Amino acid sequence: MADKLHTSHNVILPALEQGKIVVADRYLLSSIGALLIRAPELATVVQDAIHNRPWFRDLAETLVKPDLSIHLFANAEVAVDRFHRLENNRAFDIESNAYQQLLDEGAEVAHANGMHLFDTTVDSVARTFSKIKPLLDEALTW
Repeated sequence: MADKLHTSHNVILPALEQGKIVVADRYLLSSIGALLIRAPELATVVQDAIHNRPWFRDLAETLVKPDLSIHLFANAEVAVDRFHRLENNRAFDIESNAYQQLLDEGAEVAHANGMHLFDTTVDSVARTFSKIKPLLDEALTW
């Protein structure tokens, strides 16, 4: 969380104040998801913080709010396979059933926060981008 606050206040906000367009990957929710993939034993603590702890909500409220947030997901079997195909991730043991629960909860949080959700389970990168592009065109048009 500290790195997200630092990036928000020291990188994103100054760039926006200079009139720049900022595109960020792995903002708050995606960073939490990445953490839970690598440390699933933290799921209960993280979920409690997200849903029940005012301190987490208060910290999250201080982050710069994006004009457009996109949540890409795939079913657990496909996501785990993609994850394991990355060289750095082959040593991680991810159980598809537990991961599906995290994916479902992530989608709920994303939806509740006004993010645009796109299922990439069967779509190619090109097809997924074609679905996202109208949102980008709208967000980047003055």
